[in-house]
Amino acid sequence: MKGNRNTILNWLVSALVLWGLSFLPFMNMRFEGLLSIVIVAVVLGLINAIIVRAVKNMFKRNRSRSSLIVGIVSIVIDALAIWLAAVLVRGFSLGSFVTAIIAAVILSFVNIGFSASEK
Repeated sequence: MKGNRNTILNWLVSALVLWGLSFLPFMNMRFEGLLSIVIVAVVLGLINAIIVRAVKNMFKRNRSRSSLIVGIVSIVIDALAIWLAAVLVRGFSLGSFVTAIIAAVILSFVNIGFSASEK
């Protein structure tokens, strides 16, 4: 039960971080209300649980790759997930893929902090 609570909390923190980033003028990210923020949290969580985790695990299996390459690919995959969420969720839009990459980098740092606090 604790794992489910942490997962939902992680989804909500990620959505709040994205919402906060939407206030930065250079981010070119927009939400149309609270409901779209909640829906983005659920959609991103599902995309991460189903697609992103599987792709990252396949990529990490090849141990000859450097940590830097794995990190860069991981950020690009996360950016693609954010972009896909923007495509799927009405009320959430991104100005460009660069916006998704910046958001993915920031979310990666937030998730590292979140993972460290769970231990």
